[in-house]
Order: sequence, then C-alpha cells, then structure tokens
Amino acid sequence: MKKLYSITILFLINLIFFTTPTFANTTISLSNPNEKITQNIPFEITVNITSTDNTLGTDLVLQYNPDVLKLNSVTPGSVYPNFSNLENLLTNGTLHISGASDFSKGTIPNGLFATISFTSLKSKSTQISVAYDPTDSSLTGVIPFEGNETNLLNQTPQSLEISINKQNFFSKIKYFFIQLFSRFFNK
Repeated sequence: MKKLYSITILFLINLIFFTTPTFANTTISLSNPNEKITQNIPFEITVNITSTDNTLGTDLVLQYNPDVLKLNSVTPGSVYPNFSNLENLLTNGTLHISGASDFSKGTIPNGLFATISFTSLKSKSTQISVAYDPTDSSLTGVIPFEGNETNLLNQTPQSLEISINKQNFFSKIKYFFIQLFSRFFNK
C-alpha cells in the first residue's frame, strides 16, 4: 500500500511540474469564394482562423507570384480589434498582415481574419501560400495570450490553387466598365 501511495504522489508531482500545456488545434485557411477567375478581373480571397485558445495576436505572411497576381487591397476581418497599418505591407510577392487583441484579455480567434483583393495579370495557374515554419518567428504565427508557447499554429496551412481563365468577349466588356467606373468615381 505504501508503494502505491508513493507512485501516486510521484505521478501527481510529475503531472503538475513537468508537463507542458497542450493547445487545441489552431488553423489558418485560405479560400476563394469565386469558382471562376478571369484574367484582368479583380477577385477576393478570404483568410480564416479557427482556434479555441486565447491569443495575443496573429502574424500572417502570404506569398504569391507578382508576375501573375497584382495585390489590390487588404480589408481586416472581425477576429481582432487591432490591425497593422495595411499600407506598404507588400514586398515583391510577399504580404505581411498582423492582427492583435486589446492586450488586456486576449482574443479567441474564430472567423474572418482578412479579405484580400487581387487582379490576375495572366491566364495561367498559380498559388497563394502561407509562409510557415514552426521554428521561425518572423513568419506566420498565432501567438498565445499567456505567452508560454511561441506559436499555436502547429501545421502548415494549405496553399490556395488558382486557375485563371482567359478573357472572353463578355469579360472584356465587364473589365472595360469596371475600369471606366473606377476612374469616374475615383475623381
């Protein structure tokens, strides 16, 4: 009986002092609501975060081919109350976006992180990917509020494959009117 009591005490001490906290599965996903993407016509992708952990913020680094895609805009989602300055976040095919909690209680991110608008420049297939390496804190990461882990994201987010169609007659007319109205209303 004494031996069982000693083993139980050692087990409890080990459990309390030598275990690392475990976090729920935190994911980042890219999606394209449009099934058809046409050359020279703007389209949007959405970035979603799913987690049950309290976070301090999220840093997102997206990579894309600037010869095929032109970045138009980034619109913050509703997951975090604070976002990085969304101007000048682009470096030759790499986009950096940061969202942060209010720092007093953290945020449980579960929903839309950002909407990103691109225009396709060429009719070909390409991809948009999330730059992620669990050992590199300068890349994509979901930072826990408690600070006892460096990154809650524990798997590489799946890249978004995009197939761009050539413009047909109707898409050329649509593109013409989009350009015409954008010039008219931007004056």
